[in-house]
Amino acid sequence: LPVPGGSDSAATLEAVYRRVGTVDFGFVPGRGVFAHPMGPRAGAASLQQAWAAIAAGVPVDGHARQHPELRAALSAFAPAQHAAGE
Repeated sequence: LPVPGGSDSAATLEAVYRRVGTVDFGFVPGRGVFAHPMGPRAGAASLQQAWAAIAAGVPVDGHARQHPELRAALSAFAPAQHAAGE
């Protein structure tokens, strides 16, 4: 079971999924949960929201418009394009 590591969060989940190419992987988002700007509960929710978007084939960025926890995770943890709101 592949378990990529290194500062994972809702902002990196889609890229990891695409890179691995299957749902059979472990995801260890310590910082993405415990350093979430809205707290750990919101960090966990942001992961669930990101995965729901991926499973539905919906862009994670677009899904974040209706989910404040996911929006905050993308803003806090994603590369510059998310932080800038692109």
